[in-house]
Amino acid sequence: FICVNDSFQTVNGRIYKSGKEYRPNRSIGPECEKAREAANARERQRMNCINAGFDCLRKTLPKRGSARKLSKAETLREAISYIKKLHGVLIEERDKQEKIEEEEERTKGTSSRSVCLE
Repeated sequence: FICVNDSFQTVNGRIYKSGKEYRPNRSIGPECEKAREAANARERQRMNCINAGFDCLRKTLPKRGSARKLSKAETLREAISYIKKLHGVLIEERDKQEKIEEEEERTKGTSSRSVCLE
């Protein structure tokens, strides 16, 4: 037997709301309440830690023109972009250094040959 009333639905005597079984608020015992409070405190601490990490990451990124605080998603996108940019700079510098070392090797080789000609 199915009965639908706005957002509630009854199936075989059980009441469902938005696809989940609906259970009216029941008074919970003190043990359950303490466990719930402890779980909530742990979750708050976890979220505070994550938010502190995002704040630290925001401060590490180069300053932008906007005074608005970046959202978490924007912070991650900006961090990825910045890391890619820094990686590109490192690659360029490495390539420059390799060219310098190759040139030094070539000039070193030619100067040692001239000494050996005596």
